[in-house]
Amino acid sequence: MRNEDKILAMLEQLQQGQTSMQAELEQLQQGQASMQADIQDLKTDMSEVKARVTKIEITQENTILPQMRLLYEGHSGLAETLKPLKALPDQVEDIQNTVSVLKYVFKAHTHD
Repeated sequence: MRNEDKILAMLEQLQQGQTSMQAELEQLQQGQASMQADIQDLKTDMSEVKARVTKIEITQENTILPQMRLLYEGHSGLAETLKPLKALPDQVEDIQNTVSVLKYVFKAHTHD
């Protein structure tokens, strides 16, 4: 094989390698473009999520929290109103004992 043939063969191999590298580079560029599109989609989704979270925070601050405060205040007032009722069972028991004693005394006096 002559030197010229060897050089031509080497050039052909280099050219094939370059063609192969260009194909790989194109694939990488396509992959990069796809990733950039995916990243853009994620950014859009993230913007939507941020907007929804902001809306939820505003609703919570302006609607839910004031209603919860009102509910708590109402519950506190109700608890204060019901405090005297806690003593009722003891009072009822005292009244029942007194009535039992009065019945006994009444029966004892009516039989005489």
